[in-house]
Amino acid sequence: MTWPGYSGLNNYRPPCFSNPLIPANSPSYKKSCKKNTALEPDCRDTFSGSSQGNVLLLTPAIFGGTAFFILGFVFYGRHLKKGYKKFIFFLNIWALLASLGAAVYIYQLFKARNKSRRFDLIVWPSAMLIFFYGSAYNLLYSLYPCTFGGTIGKTPISQFLSFMTFAIGYISIGDSFSITHEKTGTQVLAAIEALFNLYVLSLIVSLVI
Repeated sequence: MTWPGYSGLNNYRPPCFSNPLIPANSPSYKKSCKKNTALEPDCRDTFSGSSQGNVLLLTPAIFGGTAFFILGFVFYGRHLKKGYKKFIFFLNIWALLASLGAAVYIYQLFKARNKSRRFDLIVWPSAMLIFFYGSAYNLLYSLYPCTFGGTIGKTPISQFLSFMTFAIGYISIGDSFSITHEKTGTQVLAAIEALFNLYVLSLIVSLVI
């Protein structure tokens, strides 16, 4: 059904109904019609802020973080002596994909949303990455205790919390909270997380400036 005066979303003009008390050829009627049929603001400006990023970009962080979290507790105390190089290579590639996906997702929302709400867009993807890296560090240490040193919890829960604080420190202020890297592969993993931190900080600086 087509309404009077409707010619599409971009060219919408409200219909001008005649007033029986005012002659159609009077100047006041024509002036009223001209005012009422003025082009409304483009509705795309209203809906552009509600456009969303591609959530599929977050799947490496979501599924990876969940899997690493579960496996970190399952393999607690079950140390491995072989396969470290292959596993750390796999973990670094996955971390790179998760960080890139979250970065692109944040950028999509950052470009689409209102500037006053852009800071909110950074929070929950960053929290998701913190959980991902904390779970990855915990699983890596559960399988290969030689990868980290320093102050680390001695129970499954305290060990996980130690690496969560480690991930929070790296993604926020660059502090390791008394946990040290003992292998080159773990340094690469932490460097990928630090790159994401640098990206987020650059977005925050752009908001301030």
